[in-house]
Amino acid sequence: MIDTAPNYGKLDLKRKTGMEEFHRQGESLGPRLIDFWQWYSSDLVSNATRGCLAEFIVATALGVHHGLREEWSAFDLITEAGVKIEVKSSAYLQTWSQRTLSNINFTIKATRAWDYNTSTFEADVKRHADIYVFCVLNHQTKDEHFDPLNLAQWDFYLIRAAVLDERMPSAKTISLKALLGLGPTQANYEELRECIEALDLEARERAIERSQSDPAQVNGLATTMERPATSVSNHLTDALKMNAEKQPQPASIRSGSLIRAKLPGKLTSRPYRVESVFSSPPDNGDLGPEVERASPNCGEWTFVKLREMWRDLKGQYPLWLVSDNVHCVRAADLFEVDVLSKIAPKPGARAD
Repeated sequence: MIDTAPNYGKLDLKRKTGMEEFHRQGESLGPRLIDFWQWYSSDLVSNATRGCLAEFIVATALGVHHGLREEWSAFDLITEAGVKIEVKSSAYLQTWSQRTLSNINFTIKATRAWDYNTSTFEADVKRHADIYVFCVLNHQTKDEHFDPLNLAQWDFYLIRAAVLDERMPSAKTISLKALLGLGPTQANYEELRECIEALDLEARERAIERSQSDPAQVNGLATTMERPATSVSNHLTDALKMNAEKQPQPASIRSGSLIRAKLPGKLTSRPYRVESVFSSPPDNGDLGPEVERASPNCGEWTFVKLREMWRDLKGQYPLWLVSDNVHCVRAADLFEVDVLSKIAPKPGARAD
């Protein structure tokens, strides 16, 4: 018996080329699909289109832009390693006439996921991605240089969803100022893939630590650990050892100095302020409490790992703790160090 029931299932979509023609029963009417795209999407600054553009930019950085965007997916992107990414965008400039620059805010509210196959919402209300990427179109003047396709005009801030769940569990929106207070990873376009991989490593390292302290969580580790990689603590400790051996620390550096340096694997260098200098180990051999008092801007994870890292670097003094005003890194992680000033400039002064 032939099944004549109508098919209302999920559509099997194909990627378009843009050269498809509008037609009537196969007879070409002239316009092509690319004409529609140009008519509909040329305003890259509008909130809706800019959001899709930001997703595409992140997708290209991760090499996952060859498929199709899913409008109702619980998260925006998934990496080849299975990391779920949520992309948010904001901008100072809008298409319409403005009296002042727009405030930078992002939506971070928990939601119920939509199931494409059953056309129903899941019961759980939560943040479904592993990592959030906040994209800021940073140009602030409506001049001939304003160009959303110029990726130098974008800033990217990355943070694990678990941090949002812990620090802002019920928040629906977050300002850029509040986001910076959570200590996100700041990256340019070329650094996005590397930074996402590093955050994924950190998440899995934390999962291991939780499982060791709470055996009941071991069964939940399987999914988290499906993406094989070197342990974060081992990875960073190896980097510290290698750099401490290869790069002597300039003796002129002291607390308040401004330097420019590059992290291993980074394409560009950036300015850092030296928060703390330790010329020798403390009497009890534990730098953790002293670093926490001296550098309150550093994230929680820094302190968790400091003790073991410093312990593995016996004799490699002096050590610095440096900050880029977003997150802190250890000086032993840095390459190509140039001293810009022995005393950091006043806030707002240019470092380059």
